Amino acid sequence: MSDGDVDLRAVFETLDPKARDKLRRVLVNDLIDFLVLHKEERREALRLLGEIHRAELGGRARQGTWE
Repeated sequence: MSDGDVDLRAVFETLDPKARDKLRRVLVNDLIDFLVLHKEERREALRLLGEIHRAELGGRARQGTWE
């Protein structure tokens, strides 16, 4: 984890739960908007999510599926 991630996490923890929820929703919406507009980045994000999913399953997941 980089120093920037640690700093951001520390700031996030200082927010009250309602503000944290609002920030989380805004970030998710911005991410969705970005991925809708940028096809290559969307493909890369999905590829990375697939790799993470397979790693969490210990390589048991078949490539190209989310089972």
